[in-house]
Amino acid sequence: MTMTRSVGTYLLLVLLFGAILAMAGCSNNTATTPTKPAASVSQPAAQTPTATVKSVELSVAPGGSNAPPSMGMTLQMVNIANMIKERTNGQVTLKNYWGQALVKQQDVVTGLQTDICDIGVISSHTEPGKVPLALVGQQPGVGTDMWARSMAFYDICAQDPEKAELAKYNIRNFSVVMTTEQYIISRVPIRSFADLKGKRLATSGMQGQILEALGGVGVALSPAEQVEGLQKGTVDGIICPTSAINDFKFYESGKYFVKIPFGYRTYPVGINMDVWNKLSADNQKTLVAMAPDMIKSAYNDYLAGDNLAIKAMQDNKIEFIEMNAADQATVAGVDAKIADTWAAGVGDVGKKILADYRALEDKYEKISPYKK
Repeated sequence: MTMTRSVGTYLLLVLLFGAILAMAGCSNNTATTPTKPAASVSQPAAQTPTATVKSVELSVAPGGSNAPPSMGMTLQMVNIANMIKERTNGQVTLKNYWGQALVKQQDVVTGLQTDICDIGVISSHTEPGKVPLALVGQQPGVGTDMWARSMAFYDICAQDPEKAELAKYNIRNFSVVMTTEQYIISRVPIRSFADLKGKRLATSGMQGQILEALGGVGVALSPAEQVEGLQKGTVDGIICPTSAINDFKFYESGKYFVKIPFGYRTYPVGINMDVWNKLSADNQKTLVAMAPDMIKSAYNDYLAGDNLAIKAMQDNKIEFIEMNAADQATVAGVDAKIADTWAAGVGDVGKKILADYRALEDKYEKISPYKK
């Protein structure tokens, strides 16, 4: 009995030991089973840091006293700002300070030079003596196409002597804005130059010189004063761009639109050179390349303003008076003489810049998309 129990116990131990060996074998097999190499596991690609291009906001003195949504120059500057933001993918934005809030119109050159503003519309006739050669862009009798005049003036500002004149004030030309041909809105009919003699008309700059040569009397007034003067009769009329007739509602007191052409104005849009040099090379290239588009946009804005003014005058029963051929020829002669006199007064450099301007205008007029 004892023997039998011992054999049984022995067999039980053998079986238990075998089970333990089998379990150890299974454990070893699991541990040595090859696993998928780590290198074959898909990992996210390493990201190379990209340089962040900083955006810059440039302060603008847009000139004049108008505030949007006026037409004319304010609309030009609004749309130029929008175009620059789009073309530079938001890297360059312009902030217009309306109503001369940043710098007065007669101090834009100084404002650009002293970093008060980054960009400014330079009204050279209100800043006498600072950039006198820029007045070439206001000389009368140079062609008949406003787009061609503006493109020619942009080229003039990009070359000497005008380029050097602006550089003295740490300014680089940026673009061009303009007013289109200026005419008369009057309280009384002016059907000939005989009617113009002695008439008191609100005007300034080159237009005042033309008026004086034709026998009229120029009176310097602000736009607000012009409105009051026309209402009260202290002036007989106003010489202004067509679009301004609608902007300031001159048609409410003036009843005659007299188409004696008194010339136009083109203005350099300057940028502080230090500000320009801080822009990226790509943005500089973009802004230079888009200058013709900015000029075309500005001209289209003025055409739109002119058309609104014409419609407003028609709706208000304003009489349109055209000059006869003889009077038109007289104006052309006066214009040419005034431009030549201005150039002679400046000296040889004045004669050169006027000759260059006339030649460039003629070149652009031949290819103008607005040529009639």
